[in-house]
Amino acid sequence: MAFVGGLYLPAAAFTILITGSRTGAVIMVLGFAGFLPTILRAGVLGKAASGLVMVVALIAVANVIPQKTIERIFSTGKEISSGTLNERSVIWANAYEEWEESPLYGHGLGSFRRIINPYNVDYTAHNSFVAITAEQGIVGVVLYLTVIGIVLSLAWRLPGDERWLLLLMLLVVVIGQMSLTLQDRMYIWFTYTLTALNFYIKNNAANAKYSNKVSLTT
Repeated sequence: MAFVGGLYLPAAAFTILITGSRTGAVIMVLGFAGFLPTILRAGVLGKAASGLVMVVALIAVANVIPQKTIERIFSTGKEISSGTLNERSVIWANAYEEWEESPLYGHGLGSFRRIINPYNVDYTAHNSFVAITAEQGIVGVVLYLTVIGIVLSLAWRLPGDERWLLLLMLLVVVIGQMSLTLQDRMYIWFTYTLTALNFYIKNNAANAKYSNKVSLTT
């Protein structure tokens, strides 16, 4: 199983890069950042091996992935500063105009395609926060951001590697929602729930351990 798991990482990276997905590439980098604690704790040989793997991976990418695909991935900054993010900014501008008509409560759950249709746009919002703001207004987006804020604070209060990994996972989820409409997907809410449950279990275990120590001393 460990061998299969090891094969998954290069296969997943290759799949993301070959599609030329800019969001996917950013999220992939964040995902691989989860290995940083292990690398930093490794000895000189471990760090050297990690560096060698990175160099080999970069050479493989340069030779296997088409040049135009690589250029598309590295155009992320330019697209954000001066482009339209594949027409996303146009959709968001139209959504903003519709939001102004009902800023507090929005136009109703699942109404985005209907309200954006007069602009001859037949797409989703390509941004969870834009979709929530248009559909459920300020009330909806504030509640959703509150959920994200709570789980981020819970993850921050976890110890060591768990904090690092869960914060990275949540960051991946949040960044992914900036270019995709994912707020109603089960795996998004599973991530939030997993973080809260992890904190609850760790907190209860710590409280139980403290209670046992108190009872023994008395």
